[in-house]
Amino acid sequence: MASIEELLNRKVPFATYPKEEPRELPPPIPTPKQDTSVTFDDQSNTNTKSAPYTLSDDLSIFNVIVKYYGDGFHGKIPWSFWQTYKRVSGSTRSNSSLYHHWNGSMKKKYESFITTGRLSECIAWLETAIQAERAPMPPIGDMLPHTGMPLMHMRSQPAVPLVPLVPTVVQIEHPSPLIRNASFAAPFQFYQM
Repeated sequence: MASIEELLNRKVPFATYPKEEPRELPPPIPTPKQDTSVTFDDQSNTNTKSAPYTLSDDLSIFNVIVKYYGDGFHGKIPWSFWQTYKRVSGSTRSNSSLYHHWNGSMKKKYESFITTGRLSECIAWLETAIQAERAPMPPIGDMLPHTGMPLMHMRSQPAVPLVPLVPTVVQIEHPSPLIRNASFAAPFQFYQM
């Protein structure tokens, strides 16, 4: 049996392989310039926030929902819908952003329209709101001038009495306890409520 030293010092023949000549790679195919800032559809860049959603974005989403689901919309949108929405609308927002905007904001904001199935009314309301945003503001000169006086009105509500004017059943059946009040003169130190 060979010792460890003999095994370590033994020369082992190396296998020799024929050398291959390096292959030449074909020249790269020219491609149109690609935007490297675009991420995968289901991922988003965590360093930057997307622009806030506007009423126009909400209107666009509802228009595609009505075209996709019709009258059978039940309020729940699967993840796969956002791919369709992006293809139809040309939106560059991520699926995640659209999904979270729908579940976090739009379902609460437009709940009365969604739960009752009145999407066409919701679309009409959004179109009106967008037109109102775009309408020019009236010139400042057309507004009423400020008189310098505070606003006054004559329709104040009457004060609510602290003690009810009509005695309740409990007050009629049981007499009220005597209460000491220092503001009354000496003979009227005790009175009944």
